[in-house]
Amino acid sequence: MKTIIYSGAELPPILRVIVKVYSLSDVNIIANNIHDYNISGLKIMHEADNALLLLSKGIEGQDSFTCQEILEKLGAKVNIPTSDAKIALSIFREGRLKRSQNLVNIYRELSKKLQIKPNIIPFTDNKISATVKTGEGEISLLEYFLAKKDINVREVELEGIDKAKPFDQIVNTIKNSESVLIIPNDPVSIIPIMKNKDIQETLKKCEGQITAISPP
Repeated sequence: MKTIIYSGAELPPILRVIVKVYSLSDVNIIANNIHDYNISGLKIMHEADNALLLLSKGIEGQDSFTCQEILEKLGAKVNIPTSDAKIALSIFREGRLKRSQNLVNIYRELSKKLQIKPNIIPFTDNKISATVKTGEGEISLLEYFLAKKDINVREVELEGIDKAKPFDQIVNTIKNSESVLIIPNDPVSIIPIMKNKDIQETLKKCEGQITAISPP
């Protein structure tokens, strides 16, 4: 069994290469939660759903934004471009959560329904976030990265990372992996995972090969 730990506003380029070249039947992908956000009360799990859309058959690359356009016409504030596919995944997930289903099991079901071989596991169900304080106010770290322009950053504030608890399945997955590949897309987004004491201890106990690749 192999494990990939990934984080970032965008999918790391190497992850796109891996899914095209290698067999993923025995791979677990641990996706961070730091870029989760809300649209009109609907929670969007940015990183986990990006992985789902990359790996799913017939969905990835078909980006339409009709839901976002309608919400904006109704006066909703949508700071992050959010595709119809991502909103559909979020509606499905919220429906399952209201039935008291576990988030890990929900993603296992999503993977099965979308014919995805890797098992995608969100890092935690605790709230974690990153805020960038600029000369003009505050924006999320996700907004900062997607803006792709020079912004005067005064401070980056991480919230909730000390209290975040990884799912038990993540700890067991890492501990029993023959290899662990850590691929952040930037040096900040990965902090909640790499500074987590449970993850640190589990990585120390893992007998498999651990490789970390610097952000592009």
